[in-house]
Amino acid sequence: MSTDGKLRFFDFTDMVSKIHEDANSGNQNILNFDDIPFAEFGLHQSGINCFDLKDMNENEYLLVTGGDDNLLNVTYFQIYLSENKLSAEILSKWNTASAHSTQIVGKLGHI
Repeated sequence: MSTDGKLRFFDFTDMVSKIHEDANSGNQNILNFDDIPFAEFGLHQSGINCFDLKDMNENEYLLVTGGDDNLLNVTYFQIYLSENKLSAEILSKWNTASAHSTQIVGKLGHI
């Protein structure tokens, strides 16, 4: 999540495997990280200040976010593998700008 209101998904699988491999072998190599997200959702007009995430079903998640734009956003999405590539898709989304009169900050609580 970032100051432009977008939720981006990155795959760290290769990086974590390489770090684990290097730690066990004593190597200390610098890793190159491909910083291109495999998916991106525009959730807010500006910064996302807080969130809570709940694992609902296998590969399905409920995400609640609050932002600078006073928006409270609830997004139900899934992450899946398609043609050997990770992807993400919004299954359902709801939001309201009337739940809060100023930007939403802090902890949203546990969903």
